[in-house]
Amino acid sequence: MGDAERGKRLFVERCSTCHTLSDDKRHGLGPNLREVFGRVACSASGYRYTQIPSRIRQGTFWTEDVLEKLLQRPETFMEHSWAKKHRVPTHQDREDIVAFLKDLPTQK
Repeated sequence: MGDAERGKRLFVERCSTCHTLSDDKRHGLGPNLREVFGRVACSASGYRYTQIPSRIRQGTFWTEDVLEKLLQRPETFMEHSWAKKHRVPTHQDREDIVAFLKDLPTQK
């Protein structure tokens, strides 16, 4: 089980340059990650994806396990992803970021 408070700090340090969590669903360089759990991968409304691998098009949903795998090796999900330079190397850091994203309140 991850530590959501620590995950928030890690998200700000490692992810917030590209990803937003805004209630208004605005995107940054990467898609908005609020309410990412349960969403079909690469389906954020209003975000233009540059390339979506066939394994994602087949209906991968964001779960804790899938998101942790993405954080560990982003290039296995999106071959040309900017994120591949931003791997999260430790299991604990990945668990904490996932716990933070899962703990976010839903949009109003």
